Amino acid sequence: MVRGLRYALLALAAGGLAACTPPTPVSNNANEVSFRWQKGETRPSEVDRVAKDHCQSWGKQAVPTQENADDKSKFERFDCR
Repeated sequence: MVRGLRYALLALAAGGLAACTPPTPVSNNANEVSFRWQKGETRPSEVDRVAKDHCQSWGKQAVPTQENADDKSKFERFDCR
């Protein structure tokens, strides 16, 4: 019984992690970074964090400049200033 419960908890945790995959940049360089992701798979706060980390690696701040969305996906671009 305990082993079954443990597997159920692991499956639940894995499902929760799958719902929050980190965004993959569409393009990135020292001046900008942009992302496209499927809604429900990536949290907007995670996109903001990755953009902030990218721009900080160049000694800059991430500034959102463009956002587009359709029924299934979202696109967001950040300038590094």
